[in-house]
Amino acid sequence: MKWFRQAIESIAYTHSRGVVLGDLRPDNFLVHATGSTSLDLWLSDFGGSTCEELDLNGGGLPGAGFADPSAPRAATTATNIFSLGSVLYTILKGHWPHLDPGGSFNSTEEMDEYKTRVGRLFEQGMFPDVKGLFGGEIILGCWTKRFSRLSEILEMAPSEW
Repeated sequence: MKWFRQAIESIAYTHSRGVVLGDLRPDNFLVHATGSTSLDLWLSDFGGSTCEELDLNGGGLPGAGFADPSAPRAATTATNIFSLGSVLYTILKGHWPHLDPGGSFNSTEEMDEYKTRVGRLFEQGMFPDVKGLFGGEIILGCWTKRFSRLSEILEMAPSEW
């Protein structure tokens, strides 16, 4: 639950500073030990990010399972919100959307098949079932464009998470 909220807060903070992540995915988070029993989630890898104020465009875009195939191919707040839904799903389920638990790619062909399949499913509005899943309403809201700002998501996430 803590990582769920920390992921949301970290993206909200970057947006408040004018930075939009270009390729938001689980690989952009680090698990950091903050004590003998406490682990925190830290956002990393801003190489593909954009910042209008600094006139930076890293050119990064989210990959399969984290990209909205119906959206323009550009790093935007909306892109990050959609990707965040998939990141949160991965945090809770331990695997990417529409990928089997423990799933990994054994070949380029398997990865290409996943890209095609998940893109088609997302384009049709077919998302993994999140009913009854902790934070499921937030995840689905990210995927279905319910939110236009991270602050809306934070308002739904109780501070005690």
